[in-house]
Amino acid sequence: MMLRLISFKAGLKVIRAQAPFLLTPPLFRLEGEQQTRLRVIYSGGLPENKESMFWMNIKAIPSSQAKAGANTLQIAIKTRIKLIYRPKSVEGTPEMVTEQLRWTRSGNTLQVMNPTAFYMNFAEVKVAGAEVKEANWVGPGETARFQLPGVSAGALQWKLINDYGGTGALHHANL
Repeated sequence: MMLRLISFKAGLKVIRAQAPFLLTPPLFRLEGEQQTRLRVIYSGGLPENKESMFWMNIKAIPSSQAKAGANTLQIAIKTRIKLIYRPKSVEGTPEMVTEQLRWTRSGNTLQVMNPTAFYMNFAEVKVAGAEVKEANWVGPGETARFQLPGVSAGALQWKLINDYGGTGALHHANL
């Protein structure tokens, strides 16, 4: 199996040449049951007053060891990993400041304004017990809008994804 870095994405924009990270090794071979470590090295150039988020796209390509006369199926797998850079000057965690999020409702749209320096990655968002399925994240200083699931009003609750990929505490707000 060969693995290689395809690209980094900042939001929806692909940034192959000017990505602020180096990945080593950029290309390597793994045999069955083997493991390796990838090092992501920051090369500079990002804001130092807020987090920055990127998507790291890695492709796994199976080795071609076709046997004569045998039917085979080979599948290349592309893995997309969220990579968040937090400068040293940004102290704390998103969980510590999540109560600063400003939630509003306009018609059938839920709006969240994030005045903090952190990306808020939602594990779940519910209004009146109904899940807001497309609620995924909101960037620092940004506003995100999500379609409400057919509820007119009710209590809002949300959980964040923490720095270790786990789910944080349940938070509440009124709309």
